[in-house]
Amino acid sequence: MARKSVACEQLYATLLLSDSYLPGALVLGHSLRDAGTKRKLAALVTLDSVSVGAVSQLKAIYDYILPVPRIRNEHPANLALMNRLDLHSTFTKINLWKQVQFSKIVYLDADVLAYRAPDELFDLPHAFSAAPDVGWPDIANTGVMVLTPNMGDYHALIAMAETGVSFDGADQGLINMHFKHSINPLPFTYNVTPSTHYQYLPAYLHFQSSISMVHFIGANKPWISCRDSADQISGRWWAVHDRHYREQASVTAIKQRPNRHEPNIIDVDAANAPVAGTPSVHTLNGQPKKNNENIILCQEEVGKYLPRCHPKKSGSTLRQITTHTKALAPLPRFDGSNSYGNRFKYSFACPTRGV
Repeated sequence: MARKSVACEQLYATLLLSDSYLPGALVLGHSLRDAGTKRKLAALVTLDSVSVGAVSQLKAIYDYILPVPRIRNEHPANLALMNRLDLHSTFTKINLWKQVQFSKIVYLDADVLAYRAPDELFDLPHAFSAAPDVGWPDIANTGVMVLTPNMGDYHALIAMAETGVSFDGADQGLINMHFKHSINPLPFTYNVTPSTHYQYLPAYLHFQSSISMVHFIGANKPWISCRDSADQISGRWWAVHDRHYREQASVTAIKQRPNRHEPNIIDVDAANAPVAGTPSVHTLNGQPKKNNENIILCQEEVGKYLPRCHPKKSGSTLRQITTHTKALAPLPRFDGSNSYGNRFKYSFACPTRGV
């Protein structure tokens, strides 16, 4: 009888659901390599909503390109309450637990920047670790996670997603509810989220030497905002970007790294992988459906990736135009005072909360 192979490889992973986060994924990968990580990098990609060109650019940096089915939230009422309908496909993050060919994954959102390589996270014995989110309730922020892939958690998360019990309608609510009794808290310095709280800047200046990673939560990302010389945090993101793309007119024109091997493209679920010419979306009832909508428009022009700054008119305010939908379904009951919230020893009060 053949012996089963044991997964032993550990790696960093990110998730790309659209071309709009491509600049972040590229800079994230470079920041980890610049910091000297010894681990490999993987990018989970939804091929029905990410362009071929974007995948090609990821190959220059990431060791593995892992196609995964996009999992939509079919109960978006709570997303509408947060004014974050753009998070409709973040349940796709559940696919991380299906990557059982790896023994440990340090997952980082594409809008995370590594100040250093936190390779020590791979030594944690816990099944799930994450840093606290800012503000209330006391939950983990799922933009930085250390997890052990296994099919048990994968199927449990899928089952929860089918019922629409995520209190925020996104992956963060779902994952916190599943691991509420077993979250191993990480220090906030592994997932620092910039905020406008009056104590934030003094704290950043004092503790910045101990910061491992910064997470640009919310809708305003460095690559879609104007450069601000006074913003030290986004300046760190641009420093990594310019180190690798200064001579290029656009983030979209990526030169292949010298002496880099061609990444392994692993089809981890051929049954759910999109078929050429017929893009599909993985629905929670297991039935694929044709993707007849433009989830997020691919951004290919320089001006769309790196927008120019336009002076504000006197008395005017720039606002983001969003689409609101009426919350028709009743909200699931969620007790924010559960004991698992008290597991976090690192409390940072802040009025701004993000995913």
